[in-house]
Amino acid sequence: MRIDVSFPLGAKISVINLPEDRYDPPTGLAVTVAGWGLTETDAPVFILRKVDISVRDCSACEFPSVGREVTPRMLCAGETGKSVCHGDSGSALVSGSTRVGISSWGSGMCTLGGAVYVNVDYLRSWITVITGI
Repeated sequence: MRIDVSFPLGAKISVINLPEDRYDPPTGLAVTVAGWGLTETDAPVFILRKVDISVRDCSACEFPSVGREVTPRMLCAGETGKSVCHGDSGSALVSGSTRVGISSWGSGMCTLGGAVYVNVDYLRSWITVITGI
């Protein structure tokens, strides 16, 4: 998507940076994810929420019952009770002002374990080719 107008930057609107080439978020890195998805206790309501979590070792997001593999292009973040849920796919995983991940999938149980994110570093060269950024 390309826009033809500028946005007024301020307290509620800011620029998100992309990570430097070959940046792999380390285990333990403090991150925040925000999304419009469900929580364990409520029905669908469209309220933007956020949760502060940390990057985990990818083995923490191996959910055999899901039948998906965590690949090197992915990263794991979150913990039991602090994760993304249905409706959060595509949400930004950020560290400070840098987007390090994109919410992808989880265990199927919103509050169980963490979730799997696309590692933005693996998309960096493609983003640069497409956008020139």
